Amino acid sequence: MTLSMKPLADSIGVEVEDLDMSVPVGEEVASALRAALSEHLLVVIRGQNLTSAQYLAAVDVFGTPMRQHMSSVLMDDHPEIAVLDSRKAPKRDDGTVNAVGSVIWHTDHTNHERPPATTCLYAVAMPTTGGGDTGFANMQTAFEKLPPDEQAELMQLKTVNTFRNRRGFVTEDDLKKFDRECIHPLIRTHPETGKKGIYVHWNQMDRLDGQESEPSRAFVKELIERTVTPDITYRHQWKVGDLVFIDNIGSMHKAMRDYQHTETRVLHRIILEGGVPYQ
Repeated sequence: MTLSMKPLADSIGVEVEDLDMSVPVGEEVASALRAALSEHLLVVIRGQNLTSAQYLAAVDVFGTPMRQHMSSVLMDDHPEIAVLDSRKAPKRDDGTVNAVGSVIWHTDHTNHERPPATTCLYAVAMPTTGGGDTGFANMQTAFEKLPPDEQAELMQLKTVNTFRNRRGFVTEDDLKKFDRECIHPLIRTHPETGKKGIYVHWNQMDRLDGQESEPSRAFVKELIERTVTPDITYRHQWKVGDLVFIDNIGSMHKAMRDYQHTETRVLHRIILEGGVPYQ
């Protein structure tokens, strides 16, 4: 079977057409899907209708599910799946809703020694009035566009990441189990393609290694804001049944928060095992 794919944007993402992930796809298709994810960093398969068990089977194409640290949102019968439900988002001290999804460009779970290689998202419910979009950015292209001297400077830097900057989803028990400082290169090499890209989760980064927290976080924030330009991004408008696979090594993503938070938005998330980041 030959996969039918179309680009989602110039720099990132492909949509795979006419593929039913509720049944086994075979090794030829599985290999093509993995290659597409490594090359394009984002794979979208629309029109799926999956049970939790079928969802877990579908993601096996890309890797092995790993333990998630936000125990408060995990399914009881399938703890590999996190339910990101806007109706259950924690509230801030001022009473406003701290909606699901970071609004800062990031890659997932840099506060793990072995962060997930892939994030899988399955759209269960979306706002009826529209919105709920997610942005994606090619951070390999972002790095390639920088002048060589700046590339060399960035390759000397490492981030120190923790769980302490939690937003209400992580329990005290989660912190006891998972909280430790993890140091990763700011510029990470993709093990499949050899490409280098900017690799960071600003909310989980405490500081640059050997530097003070406040100035180093300001430095990284400015770097992200400067390098994530429209030409390397794609904005995904979700539909119920969308199945999305995100390469966490070479890309970043962020929630657009472009919907009324009285509306319902539910994504089921699985993260897949990755290796120790290296430069």
